[in-house]
Amino acid sequence: MIDFLKVEETVRSLKNKVEAGELDQAAFEETLKTMIDVADDGYYWMFGHKSGQWYRHNGHSWVPDSPGELLLAARQNRADHGSTPEPDWANVDLGWFSLALTLVVVLFIIVYVSAA
Repeated sequence: MIDFLKVEETVRSLKNKVEAGELDQAAFEETLKTMIDVADDGYYWMFGHKSGQWYRHNGHSWVPDSPGELLLAARQNRADHGSTPEPDWANVDLGWFSLALTLVVVLFIIVYVSAA
């Protein structure tokens, strides 16, 4: 399934590389073809690098269209996942960590000694 946001970002990045002379036009166009994909609505979609808009294949031709709700859902999904705070390992309570580690070691010794 197509990731609308990733395709937009990739196309813009590749276009910048072409303009900077880091990527030739043929390679750019070949890469664009690989990003044409099916969305949840069952249609093929592609992002127009010249127009900056989306196109949907209607079974006969490419027509300008907006993925609308599909794109909004992708943006919302990315925003939801992006807002998850990363754990702050610098603020781990070393007292509790030391206590837990000590408890694990003691339990290991008890099990090891009783099995012998």
